Amino acid sequence: MKKKLLIPLSILGLVSCLKPVSTTIVSVDTETGTKQAKQVKESSTIQLAEGLTIDLWATDSLAPDPVAMSIDDAGRIYITRTNRQKNSEFDIRGHRDWMTPSIALQSVEDRRAFLRDVSTKVYEGPNEEVTDVIGGILVRQKDAFVTTGPDMLRLKDKNNDGFYESSESINHGYAVHIGFSGHGMSGATEGPDGKIYWQIGDIGANITDKSGKKHEYPNEGILVRSNPDGSDFEVVTKGIRNTHEFVFDEYGNIISSDNDGDHPGESERLVHLVEGGD
Repeated sequence: MKKKLLIPLSILGLVSCLKPVSTTIVSVDTETGTKQAKQVKESSTIQLAEGLTIDLWATDSLAPDPVAMSIDDAGRIYITRTNRQKNSEFDIRGHRDWMTPSIALQSVEDRRAFLRDVSTKVYEGPNEEVTDVIGGILVRQKDAFVTTGPDMLRLKDKNNDGFYESSESINHGYAVHIGFSGHGMSGATEGPDGKIYWQIGDIGANITDKSGKKHEYPNEGILVRSNPDGSDFEVVTKGIRNTHEFVFDEYGNIISSDNDGDHPGESERLVHLVEGGD
């Protein structure tokens, strides 16, 4: 009986650097998996010893940057992964000035103290399977707003010590589609009217505001505003592709940049966002 050498990547337990552990189960349909397996097998240069065979369970699109793996009693595969890359936050090659103090560290607690001198974590956000990256942040005197699909979160520093003790979603329903990375929420800004403004790219939104009114834009980007507590919510502009970090000029016009350049010949562009939502 031949033994099999397996490349198992079908069920993932994801661990992301600087985030708590979360678990996500992913899979592909049989036809897609078969095509991917055939392509990989045809291009593979792996040489096996006599008596071994190799099967592809899934491609690296399901499990980029795997680190560790375990198989449970039911034969399900779990892996941990990280977005490790050269010159990342915890790669010494990206922080040459850390080399000498790093060599002097003698314990984990020494490392903890050193990192806290470099930066301090003031808030640890949600980490569900539908949670996007934090694409925008607005810090005020005693609160902060962070855009992390599917929510616009308001954080509160009740005792003014620099750490946020509580958070609430003042608006929910962003990032409907699995689209291009970076097309999520961004641009948390306080407008000249005292309202909080933010946007979502073309991965869409389907929102019910605090008054119970629905705002359904699942297939387009929008720019929105509300009071700091989420009341008086409005869609200011619709039909956005992927604008980021807008500003107000002296006349109150909203100017943003559309992050394009995905294809040859394309370039970034400035966009004047005019009112025309709900």
